[in-house]
Amino acid sequence: MTALATGLVLVTLLNLIAYCAFGYDKRQAHLGGRRLREDTLLMIALVGGSLGAKLGQRAFRHKTRKQPFAITLNLVIFLQAALVGTVMLTAFAPRDLMQALGSQDAAQSNPAPRYFGPKAF
Repeated sequence: MTALATGLVLVTLLNLIAYCAFGYDKRQAHLGGRRLREDTLLMIALVGGSLGAKLGQRAFRHKTRKQPFAITLNLVIFLQAALVGTVMLTAFAPRDLMQALGSQDAAQSNPAPRYFGPKAF
């Protein structure tokens, strides 16, 4: 199994765990049982289960009115999206874009064509 496939399986499991954790906590809230701490729910989201946490929050209508929690979960999702976007941009960007952003490797391997003016006929 490649590293990418292993990573995708891990992230999928984390999201499933986060989704189930929100469902479990909501059920415990209704039954008056022992609940999960908000820190635990946020930590599961932080380590990679943010999509599952957000889906669980919406599906179970859980922790939606607690604004500090909701804001923190949204911040975690925003930061993870920015991190993934940055990694994708740097890993798969064309050379011209990398050169425009100031990457020395791209600038040396793909020099700009020289312009000598119009040819005389």
